[in-house]
Amino acid sequence: MSLITLFTLIACASAVTRRFAIDVQWGTGAPDGFERRMILLNGTSPGPPLVVDQGDNIEFSVHNGLDLDTTIHFHGIVQQNTPWSDGVPGLSQRPIAPGSDWLYKWTANDYGSYWYHAHYQAQATDGLYGPIYIRPRKSEPKPFSGISNDPQALSAIEQAENDPQFIMVADWQHVTSGELYDIENRTNLDIYCSQSILFNGKGSVPCLTPEEQRDAIPPPFKWLYAPDGPMGNENVTANGCAPFNGFNQNPGPINPSGLPKEVIGCEATQAELSDFKVDPAEQWANFHLIGATAILAPVVSLDGHDMWVYAVDGRYIEPYRVQGVQIPSGERYSVMVPLNQAPGTYTLRASHFGYNQILSGYATVTYAERQSSNNSQAHFTYGGFPVSQDVILLNTTNIIPFPNVPPARDVNETHIFHMSRFQAPWLWTVTGKAAYPSHPGEYAEDNPLLYNPNSQEANNRDLVVRTQNNTWVDLVFFVTDTFGPAHPMHKHSNKAYVIGKGVGNWTWDTVAEAAAAQPQNFNFDNPPLRDGYSTEPSAGQPVWLVIRYHVQNPGAFMLHCHVQTHLAGGMAVALLDGVEDFPEIPPEYAVDRNGT
Repeated sequence: MSLITLFTLIACASAVTRRFAIDVQWGTGAPDGFERRMILLNGTSPGPPLVVDQGDNIEFSVHNGLDLDTTIHFHGIVQQNTPWSDGVPGLSQRPIAPGSDWLYKWTANDYGSYWYHAHYQAQATDGLYGPIYIRPRKSEPKPFSGISNDPQALSAIEQAENDPQFIMVADWQHVTSGELYDIENRTNLDIYCSQSILFNGKGSVPCLTPEEQRDAIPPPFKWLYAPDGPMGNENVTANGCAPFNGFNQNPGPINPSGLPKEVIGCEATQAELSDFKVDPAEQWANFHLIGATAILAPVVSLDGHDMWVYAVDGRYIEPYRVQGVQIPSGERYSVMVPLNQAPGTYTLRASHFGYNQILSGYATVTYAERQSSNNSQAHFTYGGFPVSQDVILLNTTNIIPFPNVPPARDVNETHIFHMSRFQAPWLWTVTGKAAYPSHPGEYAEDNPLLYNPNSQEANNRDLVVRTQNNTWVDLVFFVTDTFGPAHPMHKHSNKAYVIGKGVGNWTWDTVAEAAAAQPQNFNFDNPPLRDGYSTEPSAGQPVWLVIRYHVQNPGAFMLHCHVQTHLAGGMAVALLDGVEDFPEIPPEYAVDRNGT
């Protein structure tokens, strides 16, 4: 019996208060075999899981033992009526100073898979993160008949749902987030690669030969390295990173020679890997895949096994059978895996798919009572590409919520964001007008906008969007860069519908006009409902994506790219939702208090 099952059995049927405490400290660790300074939570990274029941009241206390300010954000948690506990400096609170404590209080209104992580600068990339699971009420409708109608199988699937395993997939640097920011600033480069990929804080550094690297380049990106391509005369770096040149780094000048070996070098390690134990007698295994990456978007697959995706960003969907799921930063995918293979150990892969780097990370899944190791048959290559046309990768456009409640057809306002690099390769903008400040301090961190909604900072239209309560809003992410990465956008507070996406210029004033011109690119009937929305990478043309949400939780929240270097470089905007109805702030959360 797992700790989660035990926790569930002792939970009360009615709402209770769950108290949880973390002590945040610098420590020394070697998650991938390379020793470096990192952040530990109660002595570990990832931090301990927060497992509660839907409807529980949460008290989450933080002691900041760092020599830096910090905050904690509960990723995907709506914070309905508790906007002061969202954990964003300059919006919902002042930072937690070194040596200080903070108490976050919120209600677990929604079931599903979430996570907590630092939200001060890019500290999450130093190890400050951990998983959250909110067990659904028994009254919640289940989607599992979309997997099987067999009563025995359904019973096994529902039992597996009560006994999940967390798989936090993270990329890892050999420098701290602060050092990486300084390197970007010094070299004027967008650093878009990592040293390794970790499963639950464990991994190793793989190093390929130049020939192996060339072979691993996915077919869609081989044109870049053709003799007449923009990188035809260059090789990837030792750690598989695309060359830093004027094609993907502008405006210049740039200084690639200033990149240290800790960023672009490769020294192979053979560190311990995570092993996930499963029992074939239980027929099904349930995994919560959590995208804790800073930069990369790996395709996660289990050799020889299918996956049934049944929830996305914490919310049930119509089940979708796949062999792989690409997980951009911040996103969560809950999967059921049928344990129908021969007893053995199978490779769990996280293979980044993107032009910016060729890199894979590994773990294992071991059947209980295994008799011998198996020859794992991979579904995806080292570069994250399907090994055959029969391999199915999750198409997020086809995700259908369960149950489905369509968005409103009419909206009250539309905001069109012109997203791109901003004045330097490593600086970014959402609005097209300014980069959201994060260094040396976060925007308005001494005068958070929740407390000062009429301040000069709160009325800066280059960085702030103000909405009215109980209205419907469309947000258009128009990525104007003609060659650039995907941007996994994350909206704090309530979820939004992904109603459209396309390639080319956005030339319309409203979504209604766009849908009339390109109806094939929109879905108003059963669009995905989630808190993470990744734009496509741009390759020769701009791209766009549209979300629609209902303003029903007044407060100051952030909308930002979850790639940590992009966020640190300014790719964020503040949403003052329902600004005319901001709630009264409890005395313990006054701007100079800490929740106690």
